[in-house]
Amino acid sequence: PRPGFENLYAVDFFDTQHGIAMGNTTLYTRDGGNTWTQVGYYGSGGVEMADANLAFIYDGRVPIYFRSTDGGATWTRFDMPSDISRIQCFGSLNCVALSPSGTYHSYDGGVTWSFTAGEAGSYFINDNQGWYVASSTARRTTDGGATWQTQTLPAGSWIYDATFTDANNGWAVGDNMVRTTNGGLTWEQVNMPPELLPLWDVDFLDAQHGIAVGDAFLDTESVIITSSDGGTNWATRTNGSNNQVLDLVALDQRHAWASFDYGGKTSRTTDGGVTWLNTEVGNQYVSLRSIDMADELHGWTVGYHNTFYDSYIF
Repeated sequence: PRPGFENLYAVDFFDTQHGIAMGNTTLYTRDGGNTWTQVGYYGSGGVEMADANLAFIYDGRVPIYFRSTDGGATWTRFDMPSDISRIQCFGSLNCVALSPSGTYHSYDGGVTWSFTAGEAGSYFINDNQGWYVASSTARRTTDGGATWQTQTLPAGSWIYDATFTDANNGWAVGDNMVRTTNGGLTWEQVNMPPELLPLWDVDFLDAQHGIAVGDAFLDTESVIITSSDGGTNWATRTNGSNNQVLDLVALDQRHAWASFDYGGKTSRTTDGGVTWLNTEVGNQYVSLRSIDMADELHGWTVGYHNTFYDSYIF
């Protein structure tokens, strides 16, 4: 359970107990997410926890950030000369703030910053080594953003997010997935079923274990996939649509059905919600507003066309 109802766009945990989630409000937890405390609105960019107490929130569209020294309970606003697209910390004192015009470096935990003018970065592994991997562009710096070397992505790549675990191993996702094992000197495309694309975000714990998420346009479902071999193979970790649920009906502790706001789909479970299986009504532009089941075989769902608002009964 969480307080409030506002959208949340980013989350970061320093350890198993201390985490912050932010978006149109900010929540923090000190017990592994069992309980959350709400402290207000701070933007839609991202959150970085340097340690259990020091944390940053940035909007990505404005030249400000917020800094907390008590694990997210209170925040202080800091103004910057340019927009801050990302903040990363490598310990409690050493941090970088990325902007469209260059890289800011802090060695006192984000109180003061020095500026290195240059091209924008998107992900750093320390205060000197970083990459910019976005859209169809890739480049790397080894001197804190002062100079950048252009890299080549596979043809047709369009990237939304990238991550690195060390100076050699990196992954990027978007309309396709690519990876490198040599710091980006070469990038190779990872074969991915088209129904799992696009992917919006990727993260790796180490060079072998990673997770990527998205919402496939072809099936209008949310996607969660994981890898344990460096991104060569991926396993799907969701069953059933994760669109907004508009209605739910349960016959007993095991059998339930849900209808969704997009894709003309219902989902059903026979194991109490552990797994869900999709059913398509045959019109992907229908929002199914309500569903009811008389028994395990016979039921009705009703809705309307998303554009023309024609009514439907299935």
